[in-house]
Amino acid sequence: MQIEHLIDGKAVESRETFQTVNPATQEVLADVAAGGEAEVNAAVAAAGPRSPEVAARRRPPGAAHAQAGRTDRAARAGNRRDRKPTTAAR
Repeated sequence: MQIEHLIDGKAVESRETFQTVNPATQEVLADVAAGGEAEVNAAVAAAGPRSPEVAARRRPPGAAHAQAGRTDRAARAGNRRDRKPTTAAR
């Protein structure tokens, strides 16, 4: 099986591919298109500019900071469970 990129609703072959393998059997499941700079640029161009509605949906001030705090708390909780130092979870 070959898996290609889907850019602007069209299948796009890549110059390079990689194989995805079932780790239990070492069976090759698919050849997957490896996206390079050309594919990224094509996808960004196809996406076009953000609509005004999307641009208006900005994260409230401090949202990223609040998310980082939740992540740190989750890491500390996991460390206590796994008995690892906090730095090991980052």
